[in-house]
Amino acid sequence: IGALSMVLAHAALARACVFIAGLLVLGCWTAIYCRAAPAQRPGLRMAYMLSLQGMVYFIFYQQMITSLTLFALRGVHGQVRLGGLTLFSLSAGQFQALNPIWIMLASPLLAWLYRRMALAGRDLSLAQKFAIGFALVTLAFVIWWLGALAGGAGRVTPWVMIWAYGALSVGELLISGLGLAVIARYVPRSIGAFMMGAYYLAVGVAMYLGSMVANLAAIGSGTVAAQAGGAEVYAGLFLDLAMAAAGCTVLFVLLLPLARQWDRQHSLVTTSTQP
Repeated sequence: IGALSMVLAHAALARACVFIAGLLVLGCWTAIYCRAAPAQRPGLRMAYMLSLQGMVYFIFYQQMITSLTLFALRGVHGQVRLGGLTLFSLSAGQFQALNPIWIMLASPLLAWLYRRMALAGRDLSLAQKFAIGFALVTLAFVIWWLGALAGGAGRVTPWVMIWAYGALSVGELLISGLGLAVIARYVPRSIGAFMMGAYYLAVGVAMYLGSMVANLAAIGSGTVAAQAGGAEVYAGLFLDLAMAAAGCTVLFVLLLPLARQWDRQHSLVTTSTQP
C-alpha cells in the first residue's frame, strides 16, 4: 500500500512504471518463446498475435470513460426520445451504462449464433472473430464521427450514442471476451496462469495508451470550442479513431492466412500428444 501510494503520488514515476511493465511483458514473452519446444511455438505465436490485437482494442475501449464521456457532456442531448415521447434521460456519465446493457443483450444472441454455426460446420476461428470485432469498432467510431458532424455547433441525438455503443460492445464480446480463451487454447498449461496475468498487464498498458489518445479530446475551459460546447469539436478525433480501427481491421484480415497456418500446426501437435 505504501509503495502504491508513492507511485500514484508522482505522475512521472507512475508513467515510468507503465512503460517498465510493458517492457517486462515483452521480455517475458521473448524468454518463454526462446525456451519453448519447437512444437509449442506455433501456439505461442498465435497467443502473442491475438493478445496484441486484444491490447489494441483496449485503446479504443478506453475512450468510453474519457473522450466519449466528454463528447456526451458537451455535444449530446440527455433526453432519449422516440416519436416525440421522452423515454428517459441520461447524464454524460450514465451513457457508459450502455456498454454493459448491450453486453447483456448481445451475449445470448452470440452464444446462440456460435452454436448454430458450429452445428453447421461453419464455426469461426478466434482470429476471424477478432477481425470482425475490429470491423464493429470501426463502425462504432464512424457512427460517432457522422454524429459529431451532424451535431455541428449544437448537440446530437443520444441515439448516436446508443447505436455506436452497441457496435463497440459487440466488438468487445468478439475480442476482449475471448482474450483468456486465446491463452487457454494456445499456451502450454505449465505457464497458462502466468500468461493470463501477463495478458491483464498488457491490457493495463493499453488502457494507459488509450488515455493518452483521449487527451486529444481535451479542451481548455477558456477556448472558443469549450464555450460553444458543440459536437463537431470531436469529429476529427472520431475520424482518426475510425481510420485507425479500419487499418487494424485490414491488417488483421491480411494476417488470417498466417493465423490459420499457425492454428493448424498447433492443432496437429495437440492432437498427436493426446492419449
